[in-house]
Amino acid sequence: MLNKIKNRFNNKKGFTLVELIVVIVIILILAAVLVPNVTKYVGNAKKSSVQSDASAIFTQLQAEYTAYVAAESNVTSIIDATDPSALKATINGVVVTQTTSAPTDKAASFECSNGQITKFVYKDGTYTCTWSGGSWTISES
Repeated sequence: MLNKIKNRFNNKKGFTLVELIVVIVIILILAAVLVPNVTKYVGNAKKSSVQSDASAIFTQLQAEYTAYVAAESNVTSIIDATDPSALKATINGVVVTQTTSAPTDKAASFECSNGQITKFVYKDGTYTCTWSGGSWTISES
Protein backbone atom coordinates (compact mmCIF):
# COMPACT_ATOMS: atom_id res chain seq x y z
CA MET A 1 0.00 0.00 0.00
CA LEU A 2 2.78 2.43 0.87
CA ASN A 3 4.54 1.58 -2.40
CA LYS A 4 1.35 2.39 -4.29
CA ILE A 5 1.20 5.87 -2.74
CA LYS A 6 4.92 6.49 -3.42
CA ASN A 7 4.52 5.45 -7.05
CA ARG A 8 1.54 7.70 -7.45
CA PHE A 9 3.53 10.80 -6.32
CA ASN A 10 6.68 9.80 -8.20
CA ASN A 11 4.81 9.44 -11.49
CA LYS A 12 3.10 12.82 -11.51
CA LYS A 13 2.90 14.22 -15.04
CA GLY A 14 1.65 17.78 -14.68
CA PHE A 15 1.43 20.88 -12.57
CA THR A 16 -0.65 21.17 -9.48
CA LEU A 17 -3.37 23.76 -9.21
CA VAL A 18 -1.32 25.74 -6.68
CA GLU A 19 1.66 25.91 -9.06
CA LEU A 20 -0.56 27.17 -11.88
CA ILE A 21 -2.16 29.82 -9.67
CA VAL A 22 1.27 31.05 -8.50
CA VAL A 23 2.43 31.45 -12.12
CA ILE A 24 -0.76 33.30 -13.08
CA VAL A 25 -0.39 35.66 -10.10
CA ILE A 26 3.22 36.43 -11.07
CA ILE A 27 2.17 37.18 -14.66
CA LEU A 28 -0.64 39.47 -13.46
CA ILE A 29 1.74 41.38 -11.18
CA LEU A 30 4.21 41.88 -14.04
CA ALA A 31 1.41 43.06 -16.33
CA ALA A 32 0.14 45.49 -13.68
CA VAL A 33 3.62 47.01 -13.46
CA LEU A 34 4.35 47.13 -17.23
CA VAL A 35 1.06 48.34 -18.74
CA PRO A 36 1.07 51.84 -17.14
CA ASN A 37 4.70 52.36 -18.18
CA VAL A 38 4.02 51.37 -21.78
CA THR A 39 0.96 53.63 -21.88
CA LYS A 40 3.04 56.54 -20.58
CA TYR A 41 5.69 56.00 -23.27
CA VAL A 42 3.08 55.84 -26.02
CA GLY A 43 1.52 59.09 -24.77
CA ASN A 44 4.93 60.80 -24.66
CA ALA A 45 5.68 59.63 -28.20
CA LYS A 46 2.36 61.04 -29.42
CA LYS A 47 3.06 64.37 -27.72
CA SER A 48 6.50 64.53 -29.32
CA SER A 49 5.02 63.76 -32.73
CA VAL A 50 2.38 66.48 -32.38
CA GLN A 51 4.96 69.02 -31.24
CA SER A 52 7.21 68.08 -34.16
CA ASP A 53 4.31 68.56 -36.60
CA ALA A 54 3.42 71.89 -35.00
CA SER A 55 7.03 73.04 -35.12
CA ALA A 56 7.36 72.18 -38.82
CA ILE A 57 4.13 74.00 -39.68
CA PHE A 58 5.14 76.99 -37.55
CA THR A 59 8.56 77.22 -39.23
CA GLN A 60 6.99 77.23 -42.68
CA LEU A 61 4.32 79.70 -41.55
CA GLN A 62 7.01 82.05 -40.25
CA ALA A 63 8.79 81.91 -43.62
CA GLU A 64 5.59 82.57 -45.57
CA TYR A 65 4.49 85.33 -43.20
CA THR A 66 7.90 87.01 -43.40
CA ALA A 67 7.66 86.88 -47.21
CA TYR A 68 4.11 88.23 -46.99
CA VAL A 69 5.20 91.18 -44.83
CA ALA A 70 8.31 91.86 -46.95
CA ALA A 71 6.35 91.79 -50.19
CA GLU A 72 3.70 94.11 -48.76
CA SER A 73 0.81 91.68 -49.13
CA ASN A 74 1.74 90.43 -52.61
CA VAL A 75 2.21 86.81 -51.56
CA THR A 76 -1.03 85.15 -52.66
CA SER A 77 -0.32 81.73 -51.12
CA ILE A 78 -1.15 83.06 -47.67
CA ILE A 79 -4.10 85.31 -48.53
CA ASP A 80 -7.63 84.02 -48.00
CA ALA A 81 -9.53 84.82 -51.19
CA THR A 82 -12.86 84.96 -49.35
CA ASP A 83 -11.56 87.44 -46.77
CA PRO A 84 -8.50 89.39 -47.99
CA SER A 85 -8.03 91.00 -44.57
CA ALA A 86 -7.32 87.57 -43.02
CA LEU A 87 -4.30 85.47 -43.74
CA LYS A 88 -4.83 81.79 -44.46
CA ALA A 89 -2.57 79.02 -45.73
CA THR A 90 -2.54 75.26 -46.09
CA ILE A 91 0.75 73.91 -44.80
CA ASN A 92 1.46 70.17 -44.77
CA GLY A 93 -2.26 69.55 -45.23
CA VAL A 94 -3.21 71.68 -42.22
CA VAL A 95 -5.30 74.82 -42.65
CA VAL A 96 -3.65 77.74 -40.84
CA THR A 97 -5.66 80.91 -40.28
CA GLN A 98 -5.08 84.26 -38.64
CA THR A 99 -7.52 84.41 -35.76
CA THR A 100 -7.68 84.91 -32.02
CA SER A 101 -10.04 81.95 -31.52
CA ALA A 102 -8.85 78.41 -30.91
CA PRO A 103 -8.60 76.25 -34.02
CA THR A 104 -10.82 73.27 -34.66
CA ASP A 105 -9.46 69.72 -34.80
CA LYS A 106 -6.47 69.24 -37.12
CA ALA A 107 -6.02 72.95 -37.76
CA ALA A 108 -3.88 75.85 -36.62
CA SER A 109 -4.26 79.54 -35.96
CA PHE A 110 -1.90 82.42 -35.31
CA GLU A 111 -1.87 85.97 -34.07
CA CYS A 112 0.54 88.64 -35.25
CA SER A 113 1.64 92.09 -34.21
CA ASN A 114 4.16 94.50 -35.74
CA GLY A 115 5.05 92.09 -38.54
CA GLN A 116 5.82 89.23 -36.14
CA ILE A 117 3.89 86.11 -35.21
CA THR A 118 3.18 86.43 -31.50
CA LYS A 119 1.13 83.29 -30.90
CA PHE A 120 0.63 80.02 -32.78
CA VAL A 121 -1.82 77.27 -31.81
CA TYR A 122 -1.92 73.83 -33.45
CA LYS A 123 -4.62 71.28 -32.64
CA ASP A 124 -4.51 67.68 -33.86
CA GLY A 125 -7.64 66.36 -32.18
CA THR A 126 -5.92 64.97 -29.09
CA TYR A 127 -3.34 67.58 -28.15
CA THR A 128 -3.02 71.34 -28.49
CA CYS A 129 0.45 72.85 -29.06
CA THR A 130 0.90 76.54 -28.34
CA TRP A 131 3.90 78.67 -29.21
CA SER A 132 3.99 81.92 -27.31
CA GLY A 133 6.80 83.95 -25.84
CA GLY A 134 9.42 81.88 -27.62
CA SER A 135 8.52 78.51 -26.09
CA TRP A 136 6.17 75.60 -26.71
CA THR A 137 3.50 74.26 -24.37
CA ILE A 138 1.46 71.16 -25.07
CA SER A 139 -1.80 70.10 -23.45
CA GLU A 140 -4.61 67.64 -24.03
CA SER A 141 -7.55 69.08 -25.95
